[in-house]
Amino acid sequence: MSALASGTPPTGSLDLTRYLEFIPARDGARRAIRLAGTRVGVEFVLRDYLNGASPEELALRYPTVSLEQIHALRRPIKIT
Repeated sequence: MSALASGTPPTGSLDLTRYLEFIPARDGARRAIRLAGTRVGVEFVLRDYLNGASPEELALRYPTVSLEQIHALRRPIKIT
């Protein structure tokens, strides 16, 4: 059963490219980080989460974003 189906956060090592898309700067536009497969910037989801929205509320606000992606954003990421 996937993390999405079970409603639990992903476990194990986190492959950022599975959840995030890194957009390079071009034609005067700034670099961006979006949730993979969507046009939703991580800053919007994180802002709402930090302001008290639950993962389920975020999934309703951003219907193109899966609960699995939202839970992945909530996981601590170790940068080495």
